[in-house]
Amino acid sequence: MDPVSHEKVIVRLVRGLDKLKEPAARSLIIWMFGEYSFMGDLTTKIVPPVLKYLAWSFVAEVVETKLQILNSSAKVIMRCTEEDMEEFKSIVAYVIELATCDLNYDVRDRARLLSRLLPCYMTHQGSSHQPQNGDIYKELANHIFNGKLQPTSHPASNYRIYLPGSLSQVVLHAAPGYAPLPKPQSMELNHNVTAAIRGKAKLSGSDSDAESGSSTYESSSVYDSESEGAGLSDRDTVESHQAQEDNQDAPLVQIYDASIQQGQAGQNTEENLADLISTDLTELMSKSALESWLDEAPAEPVVQNLTQTSSARVSFTNRNFERKPKLHTLLDPSGSNGLSVLYAFSPEVSPRSRLLVCVDLYFENVTTQQLTDITIESEEASSSVDFIDQTSEGYSGVPTIVPVEGIHSLAPQQMAKLVLQVHFHHHILPLKLSVFCNGKRHPAKLHPDIAYFVRPLPMDLNTFLCKENQLRGMFEYARRCAFKDHLQKLGHEDSAEHIDKNLQVAQSVASKILSNANIHLVSMDMPVTFSVDDASGLCWRFSGEILSTSKPCLITILAEGRASGPLDLAVKVNSEDTVFALNLLNRVVAIID
Repeated sequence: MDPVSHEKVIVRLVRGLDKLKEPAARSLIIWMFGEYSFMGDLTTKIVPPVLKYLAWSFVAEVVETKLQILNSSAKVIMRCTEEDMEEFKSIVAYVIELATCDLNYDVRDRARLLSRLLPCYMTHQGSSHQPQNGDIYKELANHIFNGKLQPTSHPASNYRIYLPGSLSQVVLHAAPGYAPLPKPQSMELNHNVTAAIRGKAKLSGSDSDAESGSSTYESSSVYDSESEGAGLSDRDTVESHQAQEDNQDAPLVQIYDASIQQGQAGQNTEENLADLISTDLTELMSKSALESWLDEAPAEPVVQNLTQTSSARVSFTNRNFERKPKLHTLLDPSGSNGLSVLYAFSPEVSPRSRLLVCVDLYFENVTTQQLTDITIESEEASSSVDFIDQTSEGYSGVPTIVPVEGIHSLAPQQMAKLVLQVHFHHHILPLKLSVFCNGKRHPAKLHPDIAYFVRPLPMDLNTFLCKENQLRGMFEYARRCAFKDHLQKLGHEDSAEHIDKNLQVAQSVASKILSNANIHLVSMDMPVTFSVDDASGLCWRFSGEILSTSKPCLITILAEGRASGPLDLAVKVNSEDTVFALNLLNRVVAIID
């Protein structure tokens, strides 16, 4: 661009400064004014009034515009002639003085820089001689404000020389098999070649898409849309339809744990990776060459990764865990004439309905007199049945509590146990009950536990992993918590040096979960490590089925840390029921903490 030839354009832009309100536009025009202020006759004439206008509007400008005004003022004072120097000195000194008192740090710093670099400002303050090292300041100022930028040679836009819509246009270099369109009338084809091409076009039923210029290899990429695939031949369509029928029963994702069927997992992974790569590209080059061409680091061998993450699976399915169900108070003896009623949720499954939760009731007579006619009834029996009829069809036959035979008499210090089958209508609100004893009614509340709104769902590890892969993304919820219960058990052991700490941690976590939730332990993975105290990598997998929807619910717990200290556990729940999964996740975290 030749600024002199566009002098009128610059003048017209500068004259419109008082009408422009956009800070970016004002800053750009002010930069043009300072850069080309003395390039021609017209621009030289407008410098004094424009500089006065900028000094007048300096206080009201934004920070970016103020900085450009300071830069342009410095350029004007350095390029002006001796005749106009005195007039410009006073204006620039006034602008720098305003900038020195500005509220912005950058503006004040720029003003201090100009006050040291511009000799004119020093003279205006009363100095009659040039400051020390004036030549150095002058050379530095000329280098900053009068330095010419080297023209940058922009590389040719490679994307313009490749066919639109082709892979070469995306990667900005020639893709394998790419061929540009020939120039018009530059190819001489004999009659046989022309006839063969026309015959192939008739068989494939190609339309205008066949003349788009894309190569054969690019048109068969797996990233093409359905509309782009309309030009494929009938033979390819039939083969793809047959391939879809053959793979209809195959699972969507085939990823297995490193410790299970390593050879099969590696083989399946290699097959899946091969399927993701276009067949035509793999015929042109190998997979490693393709990754190198795409400027990507080659993937590490699958077998090597499996070796590094190998683990030994320890099964506890045949091991009897110590279950300690938590007891809750249903009826306090102080307000019930000496009858104490405790309850704990039972892992038993109700034979009557899958919506019922089994609750163990423990009755105890803490008085010296005999208690008779002990029964339990629900206060919400009628209302809950009506609620079920209105909300969920098919569940109207499920009562709030299943009638159970009461206790005829209870001697002093005697205990009795009953199994109560309860249908909770909400996982938070308690169920109101009435306990009758000696002809008197005592109100009570039975609080639900969402960890028992599921029942064990036995499955092997392969089934668990396949189901977990299907419930990824929006069906996956995770939280972190700390676990310290194993420290008490390790501290009470006499021979703590000779016990397996990782095994103790595994038993503690599994026993804690199974004692407070009605789920099935699928497996526990213990990593191979030379450190006895390292518990990182311990993994527990539990499975259950939601009572209300019969949908599977998977729980995975992964440990990090040392066995001799608190463990950091990552708890993950996979389920299609979002609300239930989030509440169950919070309950599992509360159990662990």
